[in-house]
Amino acid sequence: MGFIYQNEICDIEHSIKGIYETYEDEETIRLLHYMYKSNIITLGIDGEKINLTEFNEGQFTFDKKGNHTVYILFDDKLEYLNDIFYQIEHLTEINFTYLFDTSKVTTFHYMFWGCKNLKSINNLHYLNTENVEIMSGMFHSCQSLTSLDLSGFNTQNVTSMLTMFNYCSSLKSLDLSNFNTKKLKSMSSMFEGCYNLTSINLKSFDTKNVYNIDYLFDNCYSLTSIDLSNFNISNVIYMKGIFDNCRSLTSIDISNFINNNDAQMEYMFFGCNSLTYLDISGLHSDDNITIRMFYNESLPKQGKIIVNEDFIELIRNQIPSGWEIVYKNEFI
Repeated sequence: MGFIYQNEICDIEHSIKGIYETYEDEETIRLLHYMYKSNIITLGIDGEKINLTEFNEGQFTFDKKGNHTVYILFDDKLEYLNDIFYQIEHLTEINFTYLFDTSKVTTFHYMFWGCKNLKSINNLHYLNTENVEIMSGMFHSCQSLTSLDLSGFNTQNVTSMLTMFNYCSSLKSLDLSNFNTKKLKSMSSMFEGCYNLTSINLKSFDTKNVYNIDYLFDNCYSLTSIDLSNFNISNVIYMKGIFDNCRSLTSIDISNFINNNDAQMEYMFFGCNSLTYLDISGLHSDDNITIRMFYNESLPKQGKIIVNEDFIELIRNQIPSGWEIVYKNEFI
């Protein structure tokens, strides 16, 4: 029986269609993690059905170099997708279909981690994510992806998104406005290394249960603005290096950041060498210990900071002398 896909009839029914590129004749490459072999019903390669006994350890040997089309039909027993395409550098494109049954899946941990030549992931809306709890590292180091449509994701049960987009260095924008994060606990390094990201929509994020936002936007060199006015950090313990090396941000307003007394705030603004306006008036600390938030030489000589009067003494020596300091209690 044929399967209609994008107005074409394929001879092989499939849950996914992948394009893999080989660089040598007789090259053996891994198509997916070997532990998913038992879930495969049908495997088709370049239009021919393959005997699964030939699919040793998730690998296949191609006669000729070039692009190869791989069709895989999975059963309905998948309960996790951990590492399924982990570090498969030969994967360049993947298309999902409605036959990919992920209704029982609880984790997408490292699903595409290290797929550095993966240029497009199509039809992600076919993934049923309503029971997924872990999305950590899902797209980590997918450095060739220029866009992602995650508008179909149901994230109502997700607790971890740490390193989810880490070093997706070709992404220019990301709209996560549909994300439900009411159960989210960790966002550590979620966007770290997204060098070309210029805009991101996080307005729907509910962060009241989040405890870790360490290095959230670390090395987001091209990010020119960020609205975190909806963020609640009352339970955050780890918030080091959130804006580390955000070289293009000129203004940061996190006046709504009212922190837990145990929150670790070191390196928050290291490398922010375009920053001229900063409102951190909600931050406080009961400890009379210097908090290393700024690297003094990287800040412009002039700027403005709005800060809690008690907090300024913990960071005063890190602020250039030309900066205007406005105390929170002057305008309350």
